[in-house]
Amino acid sequence: IAEIAKMILDGGEPKIIIFTWHRAVNVLLGKALFDYRPVFYTGEQSDVQKRISADAFIRGKARVLIMSNRAGVGIDGGPGRVE
Repeated sequence: IAEIAKMILDGGEPKIIIFTWHRAVNVLLGKALFDYRPVFYTGEQSDVQKRISADAFIRGKARVLIMSNRAGVGIDGGPGRVE
């Protein structure tokens, strides 16, 4: 996934979001995409850190957003919790 992301970014795409499920995958992607300075929106970040990451991505200060499927629930204003 990291290699595909690099090809996409190096090919001219301005930004990408990678959705993940497992914490270990987030760590591996963060290391593999380190040079692209990814930001994270996962269960590991506080609400403030999540807002900072989302803002950096939206404003174009970050090109890669790595987002956990569960942490992203409700980001669009919908229900914030999956039972």
